[in-house]
Amino acid sequence: MHRVRQSACPLLLMLFAVLAGCSHGGEGRLKVIKRPLFNEERLALTNDYCRLHYGNEGHLLEKPQMIVVHYTAFLSLAESERFFTPAVLSREDIRSGGAVNVSAHFMVDLNGTIYRLAPDNVVCRHTIGFNHLALGIENVGEGESALTEAQLEADAALIADLVSRHPSIGYLLGHHEYQDKALPHYALRRELDGRYRPTVKIDPGERFMTRLRNLLKERYGMMLKR
Repeated sequence: MHRVRQSACPLLLMLFAVLAGCSHGGEGRLKVIKRPLFNEERLALTNDYCRLHYGNEGHLLEKPQMIVVHYTAFLSLAESERFFTPAVLSREDIRSGGAVNVSAHFMVDLNGTIYRLAPDNVVCRHTIGFNHLALGIENVGEGESALTEAQLEADAALIADLVSRHPSIGYLLGHHEYQDKALPHYALRRELDGRYRPTVKIDPGERFMTRLRNLLKERYGMMLKR
């Protein structure tokens, strides 16, 4: 059973702060459609998750240091949204890590449309060991071969925008890279629950990330560490 705290007023204040976070900071000239996932229940579950795994009181992600790129493993935007929308997790393989459902800050559709699912200043559950400092981008698609040129272009524009608004960001990862201890990002890993085990990931794939990094370098002059 998941647990939601009874003190509604503090949680409502948190929710108002989250919703306010959606409107300030902006995306500049980047077109982003808001499809917020977070409600009072999800915030309460996120607070529990952050306390268990990171020792943090609350759900705030104040200075993101990393962006992690994913694909949803679903064919369509509608299927992807149905999976991410519930506040409570349905996956059995990571249920021991907490009840809050997986999510990300952004989802990019096959046609390149960018949807904001959560404000930048809220922790989303998308990368074990790094959620306390990582922004997540989900691309709709069942696998790497399904990802489109429009998504590649949109991801690059979104990452450039995020880095311009958050100078603290210094790392860009594909989800498949997050466990690589030889990469410099791994020094930032934090996991306080010794029972929680990382899972093997293949998204979004090496080819997609190579093309994304090349596009960021050529078009935006941007080279982020791994």
